[in-house]
Amino acid sequence: MSEQNITNQTKLQNLWMREGVWYRSPFVQDFLKRARAQYPAPQNGNKAAWPDDEEGIGQNLAYFFTGNLLKIDKILCSLLSDQEAVDYLSQAREITVLDMACGAGTASVGFVDFIDRALNGGVIQRQTPLTISFLVNDLNEPCVAAARKSLDLVQRILHTRNRNILIGSVRPIAGSVSEVETYLRDSSAQFDLLFLCNAFDQILVYGNRVTEKNPHSVDPIARAQPCDRPALLASLFQKLGAFANTYFSRVVLLQESRHYSLISVALPDRSLKLTRTWMVQETDRPDVEKPTMNVRFGYCGCRYGFSNQKFSPTPELQPLETQELPVAAFSDSATVEWFDEELSVND
Repeated sequence: MSEQNITNQTKLQNLWMREGVWYRSPFVQDFLKRARAQYPAPQNGNKAAWPDDEEGIGQNLAYFFTGNLLKIDKILCSLLSDQEAVDYLSQAREITVLDMACGAGTASVGFVDFIDRALNGGVIQRQTPLTISFLVNDLNEPCVAAARKSLDLVQRILHTRNRNILIGSVRPIAGSVSEVETYLRDSSAQFDLLFLCNAFDQILVYGNRVTEKNPHSVDPIARAQPCDRPALLASLFQKLGAFANTYFSRVVLLQESRHYSLISVALPDRSLKLTRTWMVQETDRPDVEKPTMNVRFGYCGCRYGFSNQKFSPTPELQPLETQELPVAAFSDSATVEWFDEELSVND
């Protein structure tokens, strides 16, 4: 890693750290306050890990898994700190994010948080506003609806907090992951950044979920045996490469420890550097019986490999170098009362 890249990464990480501990940004504090005003607090700490209703999905982000936003920030500080990325983010007019298996839109919100802090910290410097558009995909329509609501909140926050970022179009793609390719092909859309976060474990039960939604689905991943499904993602990622921005594109694959080995299974025969790390997460109320847990996860941040000829992607994803600390603790113990700023949720 070049000296300039190390300097950029150090600057970025310092924007999130106080005395070696990662903290939520003012942007995320504002977002969570508004999200909690939008979704009522769960009555107990036993909400299903994969709720099927929009309220439950929104509650998971607003109350239970808020630390995932900091994980996205941590990954992007490594992935987007090289000079190529900094220069592109400083000059591009528009960035398109493809958020696959989006859930409540955690990765999309995390990306806006990253750009907001990088702009405020002077790492990214712009003369004109950056427009960020989104393609949000999930098998469950309530997830897509929750993600759109999250980005609506983001747009309202940016209107008062950072006029250098604009939210462009938000396109929902409800359905199986194979439908993402169909949408991109039919619309001639391109993406700059692709997220697939905490979805590899769901791929193992993916077939049942797809066929429940559509008994006549011919999705090849859904029709395959569970043990074969992760490997079939390799073909999907290769095809998606045809729709990556010719000048700049990146991919983030993230999975918590139980199934992070599936990242390598989904991308076989490629010299990928799978970074394994962990953070200390303190969950929010009302789930405070075990206020601290070790969150171990692996991620791979890559440049997309593809040819200049449309629809003829090369088969490789090129790894990016990373500078990793063996331990990265973060504080995620905030409650609604903890927020520094008294902001009107109706702004």
